[in-house]
Amino acid sequence: MTPPIKYVKRELRYAREKGQMIDNNYAVKWYFLIINKPSKIREIKSKIITQLENIFDEQQLAKGILEGSNGIQYEAFSLESLKGYIHFNKIYIGKTEQNKYKVKIDPQLSERKKQFSLEDYILRSIVYTPKK
Repeated sequence: MTPPIKYVKRELRYAREKGQMIDNNYAVKWYFLIINKPSKIREIKSKIITQLENIFDEQQLAKGILEGSNGIQYEAFSLESLKGYIHFNKIYIGKTEQNKYKVKIDPQLSERKKQFSLEDYILRSIVYTPKK
């Protein structure tokens, strides 16, 4: 018997922390995880970069295809910017069944140096749901 086709909820997760000192101001280090189709990931990432403006220290943290998800991928990256606020309603609009936005703060989203990698965290935290 073939297991049911699975899908992954598409979403944007983020976290932020104090970054390095630039011209007597602290930058903000942003972490993002986008779960979606590749074209939508590119679109969302482009909108983030446009809003944050003067970006420095961009890093690709993790990227992959979620097997059995019908083409859904994930990409995690970090950016530093002097801008500390983003209008997420201009980046990713969409609501879940519970009428909550698909943009979530994820305080666990950060670079990892011990025990579990960021990619391990991502794969453990993405919830696969049987397609109805």
